[in-house]
Amino acid sequence: MEKKSNVLLIIVSSIVVLLPMIPGIVFWNRLPDKIVTRFDFSGAATGYSSKWFAVIGLYIFMLAMHLIVAFAVRGQDRNKISSKAGGLMMMICPMVSIMLAVFIYGYALGIKIEMQPVMMLFLGFLYLIVGNYLPKIRRNWVVGIKVKWTLESDRNWDSTSRFSGFFMFIAGFLIVIFGVISFFTKLSDELMSVIMFVLIVIPVVVAVLYSYIYYCKHKDEAGYFSDRPSS
Repeated sequence: MEKKSNVLLIIVSSIVVLLPMIPGIVFWNRLPDKIVTRFDFSGAATGYSSKWFAVIGLYIFMLAMHLIVAFAVRGQDRNKISSKAGGLMMMICPMVSIMLAVFIYGYALGIKIEMQPVMMLFLGFLYLIVGNYLPKIRRNWVVGIKVKWTLESDRNWDSTSRFSGFFMFIAGFLIVIFGVISFFTKLSDELMSVIMFVLIVIPVVVAVLYSYIYYCKHKDEAGYFSDRPSS
């Protein structure tokens, strides 16, 4: 029964990834030949693609990425990645696909969309969810802080996951706060760059440093090292 539900989830989520192709085909004649497909944090255009790529190719690429994630998660032991955590991983590409479609088609059709707060809220809620589930995920090759020191020790993995999960949850909460603020006051590109670097990049860097420090402090203790997780 679980196997059938997993297959159904892959099929349904894959369909969602491809759904944005439908409005693109419907509004094909109204779309320009060159469509903006890359934006900065302020919502300004930074790159263009052909209509074919923006409507078809982009979502085929997203589907390929989604299937890689889906089969990687499905191949892991359920004791290491819970069904809820696996389901979360399965929803990332579909959500990104829908969000990209809203931005790309909205911009191409002249519909004003406040991209900055939407992107910040999306990233903030993603960090909140990941931060909540990270401490519950056991050592594996697919999801989590996967560096040399965590992959060779359950103790290091668990301690790093608890630390980084808390850090990411706090960062996500702050990103959501700034996202709400940006609905009312547009933040400058410089400030946005600082906020996103501090709240998105630094938690990951700190987690890696934490795992190394934990390794240095506990590597000589009995039972510290354990078999690497099977792929």
